[in-house]
Amino acid sequence: MLRFLGKVAEFLFRMLSYPLLFANWLFGAISGENRWIREQQQRMTEGRPPLADADFAARLPIHGEQVRICLAVRDAFAVDCGLPKTAIYPDDGVAVLFRLMSPWAGFLDIIFRVEHALGITVSAREFQKRWREAELRVHDVSFEEFACIVASASRGTAPTSPGISVRVIGLLSPGSVRVVVGQGVGLLDGGNEQTWPIEWVPASARRPNGEFRISGFKAGMPQVVVGPEVV
Repeated sequence: MLRFLGKVAEFLFRMLSYPLLFANWLFGAISGENRWIREQQQRMTEGRPPLADADFAARLPIHGEQVRICLAVRDAFAVDCGLPKTAIYPDDGVAVLFRLMSPWAGFLDIIFRVEHALGITVSAREFQKRWREAELRVHDVSFEEFACIVASASRGTAPTSPGISVRVIGLLSPGSVRVVVGQGVGLLDGGNEQTWPIEWVPASARRPNGEFRISGFKAGMPQVVVGPEVV
């Protein structure tokens, strides 16, 4: 039954999102933004040779682990911009890259992708601090400068436990549980409070501070991988 309801919810979400997608496409067509995006993508993919990871890293003023983070930032932008990663150069303007992205994507999408790919944590506070110290303006910042700040704001490796943590706050009635999802994960350090059906929570974790881990969601339902744990 829950799987069926999840499918219905997914269908309704898709139906409701179509008008927004169409409105965005229409605005882009009228304003010329869609044409600019196509031409910019063509300039970046066909107007210059592809830049392999090794050549890209050789142009960066950093070494070691920070290079790996910068390459992950490059990969993240490539996905959200609809480009092969070899089309992005260190001196590309970050404002151009953000403009190529979907209106629903942004800074947080890049950070989440980097954190997920490398298993690290990027501190939003540290990023903002270093950005202010450098007195940067987004329209003047190169990809290299942006990625180096992300790398310097990294806190290191994330917890090695598999999956995403879920902690029970309390039991609601009838048949629902208040939980915190993703506590301590990157920019979501405090987690995200949600109300779940009690069936989604392992029986032995159905108590305050009961904790378990999930690998994600499938058909709208969490997939438990570890747990419960006593905290």
